[in-house]
Amino acid sequence: MRSTETVLREDEIATLDRLKDRLGVTSRSEVIRVLLAKADLEAFTPADAAVLEQHVT
Repeated sequence: MRSTETVLREDEIATLDRLKDRLGVTSRSEVIRVLLAKADLEAFTPADAAVLEQHVT
């Protein structure tokens, strides 16, 4: 395993925490790993990343 740094907004961290409780895992990293495992990576497009620009403050 390797460590990464992730910069998230407060509401995104809150979402990870809610999922952490729901899944019964001990860390946000585990939640992210579950999300990656369930995601269809081929379905992501540049338009998905563009949505993040709408959330920049």
